[in-house]
This record gives sequence, structure tokens and C-alpha cells, in this order.
Amino acid sequence: METTRGRRLDEQVEQVELAVSKLLRLGTFLAAAQIGAGLVLLLVGVSEVLGTTILTTGLITLVCTPLMRVTAALWIYLKLGDRVYAVISFIVLMVVFAGMLLGQTH
Repeated sequence: METTRGRRLDEQVEQVELAVSKLLRLGTFLAAAQIGAGLVLLLVGVSEVLGTTILTTGLITLVCTPLMRVTAALWIYLKLGDRVYAVISFIVLMVVFAGMLLGQTH
């Protein structure tokens, strides 16, 4: 009975890992496209405000993509009952969020 539960948990973890892998690829592609579009708009001189906004959006997407991976890792570790790595993942998320909040000085 424990073996069946273990297999189901392994399958769930594998599904999450595959979904996270797709998310990382999609996030990287979207960030690259946004950054590229923003740079093109800035270089062509169409609209500085729009170019800067799209470029900034791309950078935010690029930063948030790996955070989704850490969030998924936290979920997996909690599901597996691995408290040590769950706490480490949680601390990483909190440090990043604190840095984002404290880093906004203007």
C-alpha cells in the first residue's frame, strides 16, 4: 500500500517538474521577446516610454521565471515531507521578496 502511494507521489512530482520545465522555457522565451521588442523600439526611436516599459516588463519576467521554480520546489518538498529543504526554499523566497521590497528606493 505504501508502495502505491509512493508511486503516485513520484508521478505527481514528475508532472510538476515537467510543468515547471515548460514554464521556465516559456518564461525565458517571453522575457527574451519582450526585451528584444523593447530594445528595437528604443533603437528605432518609435516611443521611448513604450520601449522602456516593454524592456522593464521583460526584465521582470526574466527575474520571476526562476522564482516560479523555487516555489514549485517548495511545494514538492512539502509534499515529500522534506522539512529541511522546504524551509530552505521558503527562506530563499523570503530573501528575494525582501530584497525586491527593500531595493525600491525611488
